[in-house]
Amino acid sequence: MKNTIKICEIDWVTDGEEVDLPENATIDIAELDAYSLENEEQFNEAILEHLSDTYGWFVSGYTRDTNGEKRK
Repeated sequence: MKNTIKICEIDWVTDGEEVDLPENATIDIAELDAYSLENEEQFNEAILEHLSDTYGWFVSGYTRDTNGEKRK
């Protein structure tokens, strides 16, 4: 079973452009291994970069669903 993290309430930076982007996403933790993950701040930055790299748009914020609890 893969280790995943659910990202919710993604706030995309689209400069007002109408774009079909997901509000939620599930990320395989292994996909974040390419980033330096020494602390919580770097983990959050890796999620932002991964979402931006995957969808081609910047993210200004999101919440994480950790066992049913949402964390900003």
